[in-house]
Amino acid sequence: VADRDAKGRGNQPSGEAHGRSKLTENQVETIKRRRASGEPLALIAADYGIRDAAVSKIVLGRTWAKKERA
Repeated sequence: VADRDAKGRGNQPSGEAHGRSKLTENQVETIKRRRASGEPLALIAADYGIRDAAVSKIVLGRTWAKKERA
């Protein structure tokens, strides 16, 4: 890890800063709130043009998890 960081290879963009991101942080928070209120995955996914599996991963924290900075 130290070698990677020393060579500048450990700073990949994440979240909406990533070039292939389809969502903003605000949209992710809205998705989490909607799912918490009991809205079906498929309906949420359709509104954002993503798969229901992506919504599930967001809600479970597997993607778009907030990582603490060191």
